[in-house]
Amino acid sequence: MSSVAQCRSAVCMLWPTAQRADVRSKENRARLISRLSDRYEVLHSNKSADARLLAREKTHVATRLNRNLHISLGACRRQLVSAVMAQPPEDTAQEQQKALTEVLFVCLGDVCRSPAAHAIFQSILDRHGQAHKFHLSNRSTGGGNPSWYKKEGYCFQQGEGCDERMVKAATKRGVHVNSTSRVLTPKDVNRYDTIVAMDRKNVRDIKKAVEEWAKDPDNIIDVGAVMSKVVLMAEHCRNPEHNGMHEVPDPYYGGPQQFELVLDVLEDACTGLLCALCAAEPQGGGDNTFDTFDASEPCIVSDNDAQGNDSKLPCDDVMRQCC
Repeated sequence: MSSVAQCRSAVCMLWPTAQRADVRSKENRARLISRLSDRYEVLHSNKSADARLLAREKTHVATRLNRNLHISLGACRRQLVSAVMAQPPEDTAQEQQKALTEVLFVCLGDVCRSPAAHAIFQSILDRHGQAHKFHLSNRSTGGGNPSWYKKEGYCFQQGEGCDERMVKAATKRGVHVNSTSRVLTPKDVNRYDTIVAMDRKNVRDIKKAVEEWAKDPDNIIDVGAVMSKVVLMAEHCRNPEHNGMHEVPDPYYGGPQQFELVLDVLEDACTGLLCALCAAEPQGGGDNTFDTFDASEPCIVSDNDAQGNDSKLPCDDVMRQCC
């Protein structure tokens, strides 16, 4: 998806919330412009030319909107769309470049499953030459603290490193897991294109947090748009051995075998997830979510088949064609 299309997606995502507020007031309109600009800066954080354009357009649109306080909601929206979609001739080549796909992995404490998923997905990207197209990160849903998403909330594991048992098990497979636990924030749910939860409780916790954050006028969050980006990790498993598995089990209170099982599931699911992200087209209406990749063939996670013969991953062809 081009950066212009992503800007359009950002406007469409932010607008329903802004429309419910009093957009005719100077203060709320300025807040809307600021939030929209923050989103635009995230999309173009690596493009200095776009940053300069953003600064000019932000000032220009703010001046126009604040000067015309009785402007209609429709006209306000059109001006915002025009601002973020403005393209100077010299940036045409950059605008045509495919924007990074941002993927966020989320689990309870961000010390076992989500950092491992991040590391495994990164290793698969490196192996298939796709690392330059993705930005990855990982977060927690409070580590068991029921009020983690509130203003004075916190994560029980905040700042902790990865579980040593997970690091050891992953290292044996040639995967380097190195991360510090961080809690999910309102900025995260707006920024990332795909939010990958490890289990259903993570999904419920994300939804509860997003609904609470959306009540704050300082947060411009569309609950429906955010939740449409949330997927379950295990539902991308393609290996028949993991059929019927909808969640990645939490190994924290388990033994070595539990950590090995989690790594098996994550290797399978991460391969399926990459196939899905590479093969799927964005949904209509400017939405920046991904359709589920529907493939009849199961994805073989190992490079060796059941008889021990070298075999090509079915998703290799998909990624060469679609990524």
